[in-house]
Amino acid sequence: MKVGIHRIAVSIYIAGMDAIFDELSNALTAPRGDAWSAVRTFALDLAYKLAGGLAIGLGIAIGHALAG
Repeated sequence: MKVGIHRIAVSIYIAGMDAIFDELSNALTAPRGDAWSAVRTFALDLAYKLAGGLAIGLGIAIGHALAG
């Protein structure tokens, strides 16, 4: 019995398809981030910086008021 190239090609094709389906399954079951996560992160960072700046500004203003 002669082993032909078609038999080897089919086994490589099947192994490749198994790998593709495994990767597809992993991608579909992985947790996904939504499109707004980057915007939300930027907005929270901006709010944090503004609140910090406001607190520093109020601290300086109160210090100047107390110092006369």
